[in-house]
Amino acid sequence: MLVAASSGVNGFFSSLASFLFVYSGLVVPVLLLGLIDQAVGTRMSSTTLAALVICTALVGLTLGRSTEPAHLTPMEASRD
Repeated sequence: MLVAASSGVNGFFSSLASFLFVYSGLVVPVLLLGLIDQAVGTRMSSTTLAALVICTALVGLTLGRSTEPAHLTPMEASRD
């Protein structure tokens, strides 16, 4: 993990950044869901949350795919 590779002050800031990233990733959607629930109702806020989760998953899958060809070992490259 990133924190394990860092030491000293850099390790502190690395773990702080990781904590803030995870914390905001959990708290911000819950707060937004509460505000949307207050404004438009439970059904609409649940639908909005479901759409956001699906969109986030699709973006994550799209960005996670490698567009570069796989690295071939010299033995594999010589077969072609």
